[in-house]
Amino acid sequence: MFGQGPLKGFRVPPLGVADIRRTAMRTREALGLTFPIDLGAFLEKLSTYLITLDVLEDGANGLPTGVEACWIPESLTLCLTEQVYEKACRNDPRSLFTVFHELGHALLGHRRTLNREPVGGAEIKTFEDS
Repeated sequence: MFGQGPLKGFRVPPLGVADIRRTAMRTREALGLTFPIDLGAFLEKLSTYLITLDVLEDGANGLPTGVEACWIPESLTLCLTEQVYEKACRNDPRSLFTVFHELGHALLGHRRTLNREPVGGAEIKTFEDS
């Protein structure tokens, strides 16, 4: 399920801050997002975009240690730990960042890639690591 980058992700094309910000602002406008947000209602609405929300039990969720959320592009699934989901629904800033960071992967069209690099080959740099 997880890759081999320094943060155990997959190689994604790096984008500049301006490109990411532009995409985020367009998305915010298109979805009519204002803050504070009723995140629970927003997350439930994701199914209208064919996105599955999977809230995983803390501690027994199959995610690597320290991973609180992930985007699985093949199945259009947003995985969140219970703790992140519950805190985000209470507008905890860090948890909101985590949720929207993962949705950013979806909006930016990040896909998992299989890299045919020899052992000891080119390292995945932090800014390329999903």
